Amino acid sequence: MSQKITLAELGDGWPVAAPEEQGVDSTVLSGIGPRFEGWREACAHAVVVIRRGVLIYEHYFTGDDWRWTEPLGAVAFDTTVKHDLKSITKSVTSLLVGIALDRGWIADIDTPVFTYFPEQAELRTPEKDRITLAYLLTMSAGLAWNENLPWDDPANNERRMDDAADPYRYALEQPVATPPGQFYNYCGLRRRSSRAWFKGHRARRSMSWRERNCLSLWLSPMWSGPDFQTGCQRLRRAAIERTRFDQNRPANPQWRNLAG
Repeated sequence: MSQKITLAELGDGWPVAAPEEQGVDSTVLSGIGPRFEGWREACAHAVVVIRRGVLIYEHYFTGDDWRWTEPLGAVAFDTTVKHDLKSITKSVTSLLVGIALDRGWIADIDTPVFTYFPEQAELRTPEKDRITLAYLLTMSAGLAWNENLPWDDPANNERRMDDAADPYRYALEQPVATPPGQFYNYCGLRRRSSRAWFKGHRARRSMSWRERNCLSLWLSPMWSGPDFQTGCQRLRRAAIERTRFDQNRPANPQWRNLAG
């Protein structure tokens, strides 16, 4: 027998409906919450189910969370609690670059990175001029960079970048260790550099308030409130269906191709 699932209408842009209205059995969905609540090792924070663009199920849990490497203990998650996004942001950054390509704000991902940082021109070298936006997105810029160390190790480049007075300058002044575009090396620089481009780019003024708000939040390490889980689903749907963020018309196929 089906169990009734009632969702709150938050006014966040997502229509809500009973699972049966979208061809899904409520009984199956109702078993998700108890399953994860009894599975402590999973440390689930939330489950959101969207069917045909309609929110049909959401359930929030109490689980351990961290701010970077600082334990926050057991956090009771709901639609208003901040969530540490960590490396989710990197894939979203790629999608946002896809949006920028689609709208003509970025002409070519093979453009040298220093094109977007004219204020750092004195850091340019012939080797660094070969670093393109595409290499940043694929973590193959070739800069000397090590995030494999513990977060509290003073040699961890991401920690040093975040602590620097000018994080962008710190990252771009690192020496080239390998030829750009040839070797993958995990690097948090792409979120930082893309955020700098977005915040300073003139195209930002042509966005709606909703677009600016959502994109700015996604380029931050934490995303708060009722937009978090459903926002993940909106971007996932955009990537899968190759639709625009605002769903008005089809987007450039590079959206999904860029996501890493």
